[in-house]
Amino acid sequence: MSTVVRLSEDETTASEWINTLKGYALETSVFFVEGHIDVVGIEEWLQRLPDPPESEQVEELRTLIYSIKARADMMPGRQLAYSLRTSLSADIEKVEWMDTRLPPSSEDSPSWSTGCVPIDNVARGHGMSVIAGAPKAGKSLLALSSAIEAALSDDWKVVYINAEMTANGIMKRMSNYLGGKFDDRIHDNLFIANVYPGITPSDMCDQIVEHAIDDESDRLLIVLDSINRLASFATSAEDGESYWTAIDSWQRWGLISRRISEGAISWLMVSELNSRNEVKGQNLVYTADYVVRLTQTEAQDVVQIDVPYAREKPAIDVGPCFRDFASGRFVQHGASIGPAWVHE
Repeated sequence: MSTVVRLSEDETTASEWINTLKGYALETSVFFVEGHIDVVGIEEWLQRLPDPPESEQVEELRTLIYSIKARADMMPGRQLAYSLRTSLSADIEKVEWMDTRLPPSSEDSPSWSTGCVPIDNVARGHGMSVIAGAPKAGKSLLALSSAIEAALSDDWKVVYINAEMTANGIMKRMSNYLGGKFDDRIHDNLFIANVYPGITPSDMCDQIVEHAIDDESDRLLIVLDSINRLASFATSAEDGESYWTAIDSWQRWGLISRRISEGAISWLMVSELNSRNEVKGQNLVYTADYVVRLTQTEAQDVVQIDVPYAREKPAIDVGPCFRDFASGRFVQHGASIGPAWVHE
């Protein structure tokens, strides 16, 4: 951020303020307006200037300040925060009419690597993605590798909502995946929130906006590990919220925020399978863009991976993959593992 020139607010004229604010980068202008002018109020601040209150210079400065505030609201990170909060609001617009004269975007939905080459060869993570599997099948392993890869790409701010692993456990897995080499991309882009009973989507939204989004953030990936554990954390004894109602509240937040942001806010939800080898809560499948299923095999640490549902592709069998805890990743069964898999 540019350095704010320190001027005496009692002696600096409107013209001098205009020249100063126009010389700042946008983020610096926003920082000054919100940190110095808004705290006393725009009109009160303007009245403190040595210029006559009705002068053209004061009016031009007033217009400039309001323009800076309007441009601040359009900064990508603030748009993400707005979309996150709006998608939770009961006041969200019920109908949005489209202009059919506008051509569709030529850009694909933003995506990220899962960290598993056989899966990426079929389809990368995007939109509302689901990883489903039986307990101990490696769901968290795949979710964490996806989060790390998205953070390393520098394209995403990533929030990993951890309701399953201990803090030390998740750090060990990250270290294994990265070969012990943490770099600034991880520190800058990956935010891990260890959550406990009582957490709600509304609580989490406030935390994400405060800790993970800055004004320049233009993409956000939220990983829920797992949606079933988060639902079990619902305080049903106090507010009557059932397990399935809690499941619905998390997936609804994901669906709406993904839609209104056109994928700039994307989700990766970890879920259990039921006794029929289906994702628990079929609504989660219906709202997903992409589902990866992990099925245990009789071979130790080998799981069968398939993509039973992808919105724009047919179902496909990825094949058996080895769950390599030493490198923190899945590899094609029979492929070599070791130093070649470690990030440079």
